[in-house]
Amino acid sequence: MGEVGRGFSLRRRLRKALRVTVGGLAVAVTAAACGGSGAAGGKTSADPRTRIMIIGDSLTQGTAGDYTWRYRLAAHLSLSAPGRVDFVGTRDDVHDNVSDTAGSHAYLDPMFDRQHSSVWGDSLYLENPKVEGVLKQVPADVVLLGGNDLEFRTNAPQTVAKIKQFLDNARKASPRLTFVLGHVGPAGARGWP
Repeated sequence: MGEVGRGFSLRRRLRKALRVTVGGLAVAVTAAACGGSGAAGGKTSADPRTRIMIIGDSLTQGTAGDYTWRYRLAAHLSLSAPGRVDFVGTRDDVHDNVSDTAGSHAYLDPMFDRQHSSVWGDSLYLENPKVEGVLKQVPADVVLLGGNDLEFRTNAPQTVAKIKQFLDNARKASPRLTFVLGHVGPAGARGWP
């Protein structure tokens, strides 16, 4: 995770990021679930759930012994869109930051839809070459991209270009994907995120 700036609590940053993400995701889920332009191949009555793939870094994957913001998002969506959302992905784990290993299932509360495709320390630099393959392996209707390390190894103009490349690569697997992008700012900057 990026370094937390002086006077900023991680909890406050995560709450704000979750509010922004939930707002964008609510629009995307509604469009996809209603068969709008964002739905991959349209919805049938046999599959009414919107498949959401969460891709990101440590903020998204989460750490052992925590709730993770995915837990909070799943709880919110189970109340606001009951039975209409299915998290999909290639992983269901959290990172154990004590032993610095992936693959832990030591969630504080594991009773939620835990699938995701997030990797501790991931960035657009690392994600772009693999997103098409991930989406071919596990189809999704909505891709939620966010985290604090997405701009790692890039400057602002390069980050914009990398996000465009990410969207283009993802659409090679599924041209009608809907995207929700979280606000990414420099670590420790006032107002981030």
